[in-house]
Amino acid sequence: MRQRPSFRGSPGRLRRPIFGAVGLRRAAAQHSEAEGLLLRHFAAQSLLTVEIGVAEGGSAWEAAQVMPSDGELHLIDPYFRATTSKVCPAQITARRLVRSVARGKVHWIRQFSHGARAGWTSPIDLLFIDGDHSYEGIRQDWDDWTPLVREGGRVALHDAHPDAEWTRPEHGPVRLLAEVQRDGWRLVDHVDSLTVLRREDDD
Repeated sequence: MRQRPSFRGSPGRLRRPIFGAVGLRRAAAQHSEAEGLLLRHFAAQSLLTVEIGVAEGGSAWEAAQVMPSDGELHLIDPYFRATTSKVCPAQITARRLVRSVARGKVHWIRQFSHGARAGWTSPIDLLFIDGDHSYEGIRQDWDDWTPLVREGGRVALHDAHPDAEWTRPEHGPVRLLAEVQRDGWRLVDHVDSLTVLRREDDD
């Protein structure tokens, strides 16, 4: 039976990452089921997908099960809470979850996103930014990585749409979305807080 993340969360006593790592609860997804369906739609069309901010792998699970058999999924997360140890419960949970459904090649990059960017040259079909939600953090991810998105490619931003129940105008992703739309990126789809954009000049 395929593993599936929990979209409604776990009881308070089980929320700690270690309980996911040892299998006492399912991996926790940080997106809604509707957002997951939208991610699948674009990941199914993408030969090279990059996700910034993996956590327990809920959104990576969405992409892994629909990616082309010859596709690549690059998962970037420093898992910085485990800096004193090579063992990170959240990463253990994510690896197990993604491994249960992956169709193509999955590359795990345990670095901060700006470190992973150094030396990267491959064009990206789908870039999903869901890491540092501060304005400064998400702006750096945008500036570092979007030049690598190929013509006709897509960028997905989580917690960015201003009409979602849980977003606010002052939130970093919401502020960024307003700015990049003025800079020539067009919102082509959204559900809940998840927004998908492409460059206007890609038409």
